[in-house]
Amino acid sequence: SGATDLYSLGCILYSMLTGHYPFEGFAREVMDGHVKKKPRPPGSMASDIPAGLDDIVLKLLEKKPEDRYLDAYEVVRDLVDLGLGLEDEVEVEERRDSHPPREPVRRTFPPQGSEGERGAGPWVKFVEEVNALARTKTERSKAEAMMALTEQLDGIDRRMEEISIKLESLDKEVRQSRLSISRALEELARDQSERNAGLLRSTARVADLHQGMQETSERAAKLLEGIVTPEFGPSNPSLTRNTAEGLMEMSRMAEQWLQYRDQADRERSRKRDHIRQVRDFEFQLNELRARLEKVTREGEETMGGYRQQLERYGRRRLILLDDLAQLAVAFRDKIELPS
Repeated sequence: SGATDLYSLGCILYSMLTGHYPFEGFAREVMDGHVKKKPRPPGSMASDIPAGLDDIVLKLLEKKPEDRYLDAYEVVRDLVDLGLGLEDEVEVEERRDSHPPREPVRRTFPPQGSEGERGAGPWVKFVEEVNALARTKTERSKAEAMMALTEQLDGIDRRMEEISIKLESLDKEVRQSRLSISRALEELARDQSERNAGLLRSTARVADLHQGMQETSERAAKLLEGIVTPEFGPSNPSLTRNTAEGLMEMSRMAEQWLQYRDQADRERSRKRDHIRQVRDFEFQLNELRARLEKVTREGEETMGGYRQQLERYGRRRLILLDDLAQLAVAFRDKIELPS
């Protein structure tokens, strides 16, 4: 659960700051410590730990889940307040993406040679020389076959380069889309964390106000028993000092009860607003998560299709090169074979 994860985070931070676990010893002692004992403040073991950081770690290690942080975003906010904010992973990735290398290298399949030639380039030159040297009918036939193979090879290389460019373009597009959605998710999740905290505060405030109304009602009921006597009523409307003071105190209690009720009504209204906002954020988060999943799935499917095409063309290319090599053997005594 989230509360358990926060407790684990507290243990990790404690160990990082002090070099010790919150509770050490035999297994039974460690277990009893996690269940019953409060750990020593990290600052008591390392003098360079700020007091505020002590408070954060100890709050993460509270025994009751409700006494810990609501979620990780509250932890981050307290760390930021201490000047210990962590860089947002999405921001780091966005910054990295917005500053590409000075000389980006486009990966092509197959890679081009030093003079910009495709894989068929060396073979085209070789076949041209072979065609000029061919004298017999068999040699001319083989030269023509090699010419046809080099044309096919060049066509495959061109097609593989086109697919490679599409693949890289799509990969960049998918990464940018994922980055944009991830940033929106981060912002929404932070806002939802704040609304959840507000909802908890409103819930606690409503409970406190209802408790105040209940306690005021009980005090008023006890007071009423003491100031209403059989002698005072419609048949004997004369007030005594004691009765008058009691009625005044009753009036103050009634006014206080009404104030509690009015505040509770306003707080319940705020609570309903928080609930609507939390539900709305949850809906938006689910929509964005589904969109992120869809972008990732569809991008991988499309890129997978491109990769399969490259593999098919690559296998065909190897076959063509093998066929060329076999035909070229007949001319190895006349001209050097392409490497």
